[in-house]
Amino acid sequence: MYCKLKTNNKLIVYTDASFRDGKIGYAAVIIDTVTRAEFYIGGSSEEIDNSNRAELYAIVSALRLIDEHCKASVEIRTDANSLVKVAKPKNLQKFNKFGWPEQWCTNSDLWKEFFRFTNQRAIQVTWVKGHDRDEYNNLCDKIAGCPIPALLDTLNEW
Repeated sequence: MYCKLKTNNKLIVYTDASFRDGKIGYAAVIIDTVTRAEFYIGGSSEEIDNSNRAELYAIVSALRLIDEHCKASVEIRTDANSLVKVAKPKNLQKFNKFGWPEQWCTNSDLWKEFFRFTNQRAIQVTWVKGHDRDEYNNLCDKIAGCPIPALLDTLNEW
């Protein structure tokens, strides 16, 4: 099932990636700050071959779920400090100006898509300490590392 979130409420998106038992997974939790509704996405993909790509894939996957006509601002919270640094508007503008060269910007296909989303709405990317006390970061870590049956158990426990 696929749907688009249609809201103008501010959204907070937590993301994480996981590498366990030779498998790379990604996860995102999207929270509507007004209604407190939560949406969960995650899994693995043939397009993902490392944990940095998985983390960025989680961010882009979450942004794909937000209707492009809504003006909801988005705060992305990730424990991947390298992504926080690249996602600064000044850096994105520079990469876009020079055509997203791979030698400067790995995963340029996902960064291009992320940049397109920044033109649709206000997006802020902030760092959270991973594997600490942030409940949503920990939940994303669990979702990213779970096979589907275990994932359903994890969400039921939540």
